[in-house]
Amino acid sequence: MIPKTTQRVDALPNIGPKLADALRQVGVPDAETLRSRGSIPVWRQMRARGLFDCAMSLQALEGAVQGMRWHDLDRELRAALVALAVDPDNAPEPATGTAPARPGQEPDAEGSTRPGHVERGGLAVVPDQQAG
Repeated sequence: MIPKTTQRVDALPNIGPKLADALRQVGVPDAETLRSRGSIPVWRQMRARGLFDCAMSLQALEGAVQGMRWHDLDRELRAALVALAVDPDNAPEPATGTAPARPGQEPDAEGSTRPGHVERGGLAVVPDQQAG
C-alpha cells in the first residue's frame, strides 16, 4: 500500500497523465487532496465538467484512494461503483475508502462520520453490539 503522505496525484496507482490533468482541473493537485475529498465527490466534479464520466475512471479513483490497482478493489465495491457510474442520479453511493464529512457531521476518532461505523477497505464495519 502507498504511504499516506503528500505526493503528486500522478504517482498514485491508476492515475495516468490524462486523469491526472483532469484531477488538477477540479482542484486535486496531490494524493492527500484526493483522499480527503473522496473518490465519488471528485468523480462527480469531473463528470459535471465533462472530463471523465465512466465507470473505469471512478474505479481508478477509488483504487488510487486506497493505494491499489482498481482491479484489486473488493468485487462488491466495484459493482457498486459501476452501478453509480451508470446511473449517477439514482444509484446509492457505496461506502468507499474515504468518508468525507457531510455538512453538520464531524468525523469521529476513527475518521468515520457514521456512529458505530469504521471504514475499512471500502466497507463499513459495524462493531458487535453486546448486551450489558
